[in-house]
Amino acid sequence: MDSIIGWLIGLAIVFAVVSFIISLIVTYWFIIVGVILLIAVIKNYPTHIAPRIEIMKKRYRVRRQQHAIQQSGKLLAGWQDYLTVISILPALARQYHVPHYEEIITYIKDGDIAKDVYFIFDKNQMMLQDMAKDCLAFKEKNELSAVTQSKVQKMWEELSLINKEIFSEITKHATLIQADYLAESREEREIMDEIIAKRKQ
Repeated sequence: MDSIIGWLIGLAIVFAVVSFIISLIVTYWFIIVGVILLIAVIKNYPTHIAPRIEIMKKRYRVRRQQHAIQQSGKLLAGWQDYLTVISILPALARQYHVPHYEEIITYIKDGDIAKDVYFIFDKNQMMLQDMAKDCLAFKEKNELSAVTQSKVQKMWEELSLINKEIFSEITKHATLIQADYLAESREEREIMDEIIAKRKQ
Protein backbone atom coordinates (compact mmCIF):
# COMPACT_ATOMS: atom_id res chain seq x y z
CA MET A 1 0.00 0.00 0.00
CA ASP A 2 2.76 2.41 0.97
CA SER A 3 4.54 1.69 -2.29
CA ILE A 4 1.40 2.56 -4.28
CA ILE A 5 1.03 5.84 -2.37
CA GLY A 6 4.72 6.53 -3.00
CA TRP A 7 4.27 5.92 -6.73
CA LEU A 8 1.20 8.17 -6.81
CA ILE A 9 3.07 10.95 -4.99
CA GLY A 10 6.01 10.52 -7.43
CA LEU A 11 3.70 10.66 -10.43
CA ALA A 12 1.99 13.73 -8.99
CA ILE A 13 5.35 15.47 -8.53
CA VAL A 14 6.44 14.54 -12.07
CA PHE A 15 3.09 15.75 -13.45
CA ALA A 16 3.39 19.01 -11.49
CA VAL A 17 6.95 19.59 -12.75
CA VAL A 18 5.99 18.78 -16.37
CA SER A 19 2.91 21.04 -16.11
CA PHE A 20 5.05 23.82 -14.67
CA ILE A 21 7.63 23.46 -17.51
CA ILE A 22 4.86 23.41 -20.15
CA SER A 23 3.23 26.50 -18.61
CA LEU A 24 6.61 28.26 -18.63
CA ILE A 25 7.15 27.31 -22.30
CA VAL A 26 3.62 28.45 -23.24
CA THR A 27 3.96 31.73 -21.30
CA TYR A 28 7.56 32.62 -22.19
CA TRP A 29 7.99 30.84 -25.56
CA PHE A 30 9.16 34.05 -27.27
CA ILE A 31 11.98 34.48 -24.72
CA ILE A 32 13.06 30.84 -25.14
CA VAL A 33 12.98 31.15 -28.95
CA GLY A 34 14.88 34.43 -28.68
CA VAL A 35 17.60 32.86 -26.52
CA ILE A 36 17.91 29.88 -28.91
CA LEU A 37 18.16 32.22 -31.91
CA LEU A 38 20.74 34.38 -30.10
CA ILE A 39 22.87 31.31 -29.36
CA ALA A 40 22.54 30.20 -33.00
CA VAL A 41 23.55 33.67 -34.25
CA ILE A 42 26.58 33.81 -31.92
CA LYS A 43 27.70 30.34 -33.02
CA ASN A 44 27.18 30.96 -36.75
CA TYR A 45 28.26 34.63 -36.94
CA PRO A 46 31.98 34.16 -37.77
CA THR A 47 31.48 31.38 -40.34
CA HIS A 48 28.13 32.11 -42.02
CA ILE A 49 26.60 35.45 -41.04
CA ALA A 50 29.66 37.77 -41.12
CA PRO A 51 30.70 36.80 -44.70
CA ARG A 52 27.11 37.33 -45.93
CA ILE A 53 26.91 40.74 -44.24
CA GLU A 54 30.22 41.68 -45.91
CA ILE A 55 28.87 40.59 -49.33
CA MET A 56 25.70 42.65 -48.74
CA LYS A 57 27.81 45.68 -47.75
CA LYS A 58 29.93 45.33 -50.90
CA ARG A 59 26.84 45.04 -53.10
CA TYR A 60 25.35 48.11 -51.41
CA ARG A 61 28.59 50.08 -51.94
CA VAL A 62 28.71 49.03 -55.61
CA ARG A 63 25.06 50.05 -56.11
CA ARG A 64 25.70 53.42 -54.46
CA GLN A 65 28.80 53.95 -56.56
CA GLN A 66 26.95 53.04 -59.78
CA HIS A 67 24.12 55.39 -58.84
CA ALA A 68 26.60 58.21 -58.10
CA ILE A 69 28.35 57.64 -61.44
CA GLN A 70 25.06 57.62 -63.35
CA GLN A 71 23.89 60.78 -61.59
CA SER A 72 27.21 62.56 -62.22
CA GLY A 73 27.37 61.76 -65.93
CA LYS A 74 23.67 62.14 -66.78
CA LEU A 75 24.29 65.47 -68.58
CA LEU A 76 26.94 63.92 -70.85
CA ALA A 77 25.78 62.84 -74.29
CA GLY A 78 25.93 59.05 -74.62
CA TRP A 79 26.99 58.56 -70.98
CA GLN A 80 24.64 55.61 -70.37
CA ASP A 81 25.81 53.99 -73.62
CA TYR A 82 29.43 54.59 -72.58
CA LEU A 83 28.80 52.77 -69.26
CA THR A 84 27.15 49.88 -71.14
CA VAL A 85 30.14 49.55 -73.50
CA ILE A 86 32.64 49.82 -70.62
CA SER A 87 30.84 47.07 -68.66
CA ILE A 88 30.43 44.55 -71.52
CA LEU A 89 33.17 45.12 -74.11
CA PRO A 90 36.28 44.17 -72.05
CA ALA A 91 34.96 40.64 -71.49
CA LEU A 92 34.00 40.29 -75.17
CA ALA A 93 37.43 41.51 -76.26
CA ARG A 94 39.07 39.25 -73.62
CA GLN A 95 40.74 42.31 -72.12
CA TYR A 96 40.33 43.09 -68.44
CA HIS A 97 41.51 46.67 -68.18
CA VAL A 98 40.15 49.49 -70.30
CA PRO A 99 42.82 52.21 -70.67
CA HIS A 100 42.20 55.09 -68.19
CA TYR A 101 38.71 53.76 -67.33
CA GLU A 102 39.05 54.18 -63.54
CA GLU A 103 40.47 57.71 -63.87
CA ILE A 104 37.60 58.75 -66.17
CA ILE A 105 34.93 57.33 -63.83
CA THR A 106 36.54 59.10 -60.83
CA TYR A 107 36.73 62.35 -62.79
CA ILE A 108 33.07 62.21 -63.85
CA LYS A 109 31.99 61.41 -60.28
CA ASP A 110 33.87 64.50 -59.10
CA GLY A 111 31.45 66.59 -61.19
CA ASP A 112 33.91 69.33 -62.22
CA ILE A 113 33.85 68.44 -65.93
CA ALA A 114 35.73 70.55 -68.53
CA LYS A 115 33.76 71.68 -71.60
CA ASP A 116 36.26 69.84 -73.84
CA VAL A 117 35.26 66.55 -72.17
CA TYR A 118 31.60 67.36 -72.93
CA PHE A 119 32.58 67.91 -76.58
CA ILE A 120 34.27 64.48 -76.78
CA PHE A 121 31.08 62.79 -75.58
CA ASP A 122 29.02 64.96 -77.97
CA LYS A 123 30.98 63.99 -81.07
CA ASN A 124 31.07 60.28 -80.07
CA GLN A 125 27.41 60.03 -79.03
CA MET A 126 26.25 58.13 -82.14
CA MET A 127 29.31 55.86 -82.07
CA LEU A 128 28.71 54.99 -78.39
CA GLN A 129 25.02 54.32 -79.09
CA ASP A 130 25.86 51.85 -81.89
CA MET A 131 28.60 50.21 -79.80
CA ALA A 132 26.25 49.80 -76.82
CA LYS A 133 23.60 48.10 -79.01
CA ASP A 134 26.21 45.74 -80.48
CA CYS A 135 27.66 44.95 -77.07
CA LEU A 136 24.23 44.02 -75.69
CA ALA A 137 23.54 41.84 -78.75
CA PHE A 138 26.97 40.13 -78.70
CA LYS A 139 26.73 39.50 -74.95
CA GLU A 140 23.88 37.03 -75.56
CA LYS A 141 25.92 34.89 -77.99
CA ASN A 142 27.69 31.77 -76.73
CA GLU A 143 30.29 31.91 -79.50
CA LEU A 144 31.47 34.84 -81.58
CA SER A 145 31.91 34.37 -85.31
CA ALA A 146 34.99 35.69 -87.11
CA VAL A 147 32.97 38.69 -88.35
CA THR A 148 31.68 39.46 -84.86
CA GLN A 149 35.17 39.09 -83.40
CA SER A 150 36.52 41.61 -85.92
CA LYS A 151 33.70 44.01 -84.94
CA VAL A 152 34.56 43.53 -81.27
CA GLN A 153 38.23 44.22 -81.97
CA LYS A 154 37.33 47.40 -83.86
CA MET A 155 35.04 48.53 -81.03
CA TRP A 156 37.86 47.91 -78.55
CA GLU A 157 40.18 50.11 -80.61
CA GLU A 158 37.52 52.85 -80.83
CA LEU A 159 36.84 52.71 -77.07
CA SER A 160 40.58 52.93 -76.34
CA LEU A 161 40.86 55.99 -78.62
CA ILE A 162 37.84 57.67 -76.99
CA ASN A 163 39.25 56.97 -73.53
CA LYS A 164 42.70 58.28 -74.44
CA GLU A 165 41.14 61.45 -75.82
CA ILE A 166 39.00 61.94 -72.69
CA PHE A 167 41.99 61.27 -70.42
CA SER A 168 44.12 63.74 -72.38
CA GLU A 169 41.53 66.48 -71.76
CA ILE A 170 41.25 65.47 -68.09
CA THR A 171 45.03 65.83 -67.72
CA LYS A 172 44.93 69.28 -69.40
CA HIS A 173 42.06 70.31 -67.13
CA ALA A 174 43.97 69.17 -64.03
CA THR A 175 47.08 71.10 -65.17
CA LEU A 176 45.02 74.29 -65.73
CA ILE A 177 43.38 73.98 -62.29
CA GLN A 178 46.80 73.49 -60.68
CA ALA A 179 48.22 76.53 -62.52
CA ASP A 180 45.22 78.69 -61.55
CA TYR A 181 45.44 77.55 -57.93
CA LEU A 182 49.15 78.34 -57.75
CA ALA A 183 48.58 81.69 -59.47
CA GLU A 184 45.95 82.62 -56.87
CA SER A 185 48.32 81.58 -54.07
CA ARG A 186 51.12 83.73 -55.55
CA GLU A 187 48.81 86.75 -55.85
CA GLU A 188 47.71 86.33 -52.23
CA ARG A 189 51.35 86.10 -51.10
CA GLU A 190 52.29 89.20 -53.08
CA ILE A 191 49.40 91.14 -51.49
CA MET A 192 50.43 89.92 -48.02
CA ASP A 193 54.08 90.87 -48.75
CA GLU A 194 52.96 94.41 -49.62
CA ILE A 195 50.83 94.68 -46.46
CA ILE A 196 53.70 93.41 -44.27
CA ALA A 197 56.19 95.74 -45.98
CA LYS A 198 53.89 98.75 -45.27
CA ARG A 199 53.52 97.71 -41.63
CA LYS A 200 57.29 97.52 -41.23
CA GLN A 201 57.74 101.16 -42.39
